[in-house]
Amino acid sequence: MGDVTRPVTLDVEFGGVVDSPLDQKKHTGLEATGQIRRSDFGLDLAPGLLGDLIKIHLDMPFVAGPERLTEDVHRHSCGAGDAGRTHVR
Repeated sequence: MGDVTRPVTLDVEFGGVVDSPLDQKKHTGLEATGQIRRSDFGLDLAPGLLGDLIKIHLDMPFVAGPERLTEDVHRHSCGAGDAGRTHVR
């Protein structure tokens, strides 16, 4: 945001893959949640008017194109410090 670039960690849940009877394509979904602080990105405009914490919620559906949906989503467990989180590459 602005001129500041920082990595952000999101909790990601893989919703699985299903064959849709409506379009005969494979559908999958990911849900990601997390939060960032405006102040971490140097955004301090109107601190009494706007809150510092921004909550992020992404609900991302995907539909396979002409090619077959492959195992492009690799899920793996994280270290002990990231208990309950899933990383998606």
